[in-house]
Amino acid sequence: MNIIDLTYSLSEATIVHPAKTPFSRKICANYEMGARFDDMTLSSGIGTHMDAPSHFYPKGKTIDQIPIAQCCGPASVLHLSEKVKDNADYEVVVEDIELWEEKHGLIPERSIVLLHTGWDRYWGRKIFCSPDEAGICHFPGVSREAAEVLLKRRVNGVGIDTTGIDPGCQSKGWAHQVFLKEGLFLVENMANLKLLPPKGAFVYILPMKIEGFPEAPVRAIALLDLLRN
Repeated sequence: MNIIDLTYSLSEATIVHPAKTPFSRKICANYEMGARFDDMTLSSGIGTHMDAPSHFYPKGKTIDQIPIAQCCGPASVLHLSEKVKDNADYEVVVEDIELWEEKHGLIPERSIVLLHTGWDRYWGRKIFCSPDEAGICHFPGVSREAAEVLLKRRVNGVGIDTTGIDPGCQSKGWAHQVFLKEGLFLVENMANLKLLPPKGAFVYILPMKIEGFPEAPVRAIALLDLLRN
């Protein structure tokens, strides 16, 4: 097996959405007692993180209530960087899904759909989530219609390499609403999706188990069978 890390490290340099708390740390003891102890402050929706249904719906499952079996499964990876290019307002559309399925078959039930827009090349730069004059960030995301098609495929969850599943130019969060209302999880700011094949990888996306929280940082990895890929 080859293991691919799909997670960004957290640090003071991690860019966060303007409404969220940036990462900071405090060294409480620096080996004076034989070990080092650190405290940290951060948003629950920072870096590579998972959105639970309660992120939008008060009665939806919280991070600690998402079944662990839902957080792992075969990956269906849509590579869209050649279509997205530098279009910060690109929306994944139904045609993108249909083109993938023409080549690879219907997206399997209980799989995890990962959307590689190529926007990860801007990670660590302001353009990754840079607000315009109106304070709205622009980055690629998923159209409402495409979200509804993925919902019909009965997948476990959806991940993307941008800072949000909805196009940054939109504020109503249609894709969030479509997915989270039906109990799916969402993962944002994913790394290294370009290293995954369209199908054949098995992914684990494991959030911090924080009681009652709507979001949490994750450690996400993919396993590739070298005999098959």
